[in-house]
Amino acid sequence: MIYSLAKKSLAPAAMVVKNPDTLLITGCVLSNIPMCVVSDWVGLTEALKNCSTSKCIGRLLSREGVLIVE
Repeated sequence: MIYSLAKKSLAPAAMVVKNPDTLLITGCVLSNIPMCVVSDWVGLTEALKNCSTSKCIGRLLSREGVLIVE
């Protein structure tokens, strides 16, 4: 599914997940989609609580393993 979305240019810019499985990881690798595994899901949802897609911009810094939400 993820690979199919990527081929149609409909894939997400990145995926933020709590519990990745092998199928999800494989789809992200084949589709060249960055994936971030978040252990503190409650903290992330609190940070995104007041965000809408037009107001918040997220940056995924994969080298440092940091997700920044502005």
